[in-house]
Amino acid sequence: MTDLLELVNVTRRQATWRFLLLDPGLKPLGELEVDRTSPPSLSVDTSRAVKRTCSGVTLTPGEIADIDVIGERVSITMVLEDGSEWPQGVFLFSDVSKFVFTQGVEIGALNLVDQLLIVDQQLDQSFVMRPGDSITDGIIDLLVPLPVTVVIDPSGAVVSPAQEAISWPAGTSRLRVINELATQIGYHELFFDNDGVGQLHLMPNPDSTPDADVLSYPVGRRTFFGTVTRSTNLLELPNRFVVVNNGATDVPIFGLYDVPDSAPHSATNRGFVISHVEQLQGINTNEDAERAAVSLARSWRWAFETVEFAGPPDPRHDTYTTVDFDGTRYLELGWSLTLREGTEMRHQLRRTYETTEV
Repeated sequence: MTDLLELVNVTRRQATWRFLLLDPGLKPLGELEVDRTSPPSLSVDTSRAVKRTCSGVTLTPGEIADIDVIGERVSITMVLEDGSEWPQGVFLFSDVSKFVFTQGVEIGALNLVDQLLIVDQQLDQSFVMRPGDSITDGIIDLLVPLPVTVVIDPSGAVVSPAQEAISWPAGTSRLRVINELATQIGYHELFFDNDGVGQLHLMPNPDSTPDADVLSYPVGRRTFFGTVTRSTNLLELPNRFVVVNNGATDVPIFGLYDVPDSAPHSATNRGFVISHVEQLQGINTNEDAERAAVSLARSWRWAFETVEFAGPPDPRHDTYTTVDFDGTRYLELGWSLTLREGTEMRHQLRRTYETTEV
């Protein structure tokens, strides 16, 4: 199976994509008939609030009539020629249009967005966390009312006992509050994976990712000729990241992360420091602030060395995937794929750097 995905001793490979209609409890209802002559595009982009989307879905004539686009869901699966199946996410209907095909029969044209749409809704009342409250417990409280499954790494981090309560008013996006709390403890933003399960963990460090979880693209292999682009934004990239608790505390709480001297844009190589400072409420210790600073430095906003390339579809790519490209490890910022045989999968990677002592 791995040889087929990595094209080892393989000169040709075929794949199809299956769309399965699900009820609100995610139980299968049957296959969704999609017009294969007008294939949709599937993408993951970590810079977006709702990170996984499938756009340009056109249904076969009459198919839209039997679908509850409000309550039902869709799963997408890549099926390889050896029969192996690779889930590619669970989605909600979005931007549904209907137009008459012939004799009153309708064709549905629509976009799909993943389950983050359920989370990315306004709070109907304020959300308050008091001094000493667990950060991860607070995130769980925000998720409990929702019909989603999320895996969260436990954390001992709490709202600083030395400051006042922190709060978000009614009307604030629930997803925004979750992501702000996650940032405080060095976690990545919430996303739903290929299996449709929410994930919230420490921001990945590509250099310490287990080899078994790294997807490899050796030089000259699994990349389409002429598609590789390497870029930098050296002049505008900070080399020091500082996170400060902006609440009233008896002792200042802050964390600082300097990129290592080996990085091309480090203070040593540049000759001076370029700082980026963010103020976050509720951080309890300097260690928590330092983790938040490292997470900030690895986030999509600060791309120094990026690689973009195209290759054959590989369904093992998910969100925040570690990719070894030409012997260097990168964090994947996003990917896109047209769901059609013989298509290419486009990737955007970002290089990160290990933390050093300050």
